[in-house]
Amino acid sequence: MPSRVGDVEVVPGDIIRVERGGGGGLGDPRKRERKKVLADLREGYVTIASAKSDYGCEFSADELGGS
Repeated sequence: MPSRVGDVEVVPGDIIRVERGGGGGLGDPRKRERKKVLADLREGYVTIASAKSDYGCEFSADELGGS
């Protein structure tokens, strides 16, 4: 599959759909550094539930910035 396409005619009303590969990850998620899981959680990349179930990490309200 080519990385660039330049000879496709597009006219008003056409719909262009771009699909990109996802980041499936590498290695055992339970070996991910706790501080990186916390950063992912704060950025909204993972949920509290997935941090626990997928990465084996639980965080206190203080760590999450809560009271």
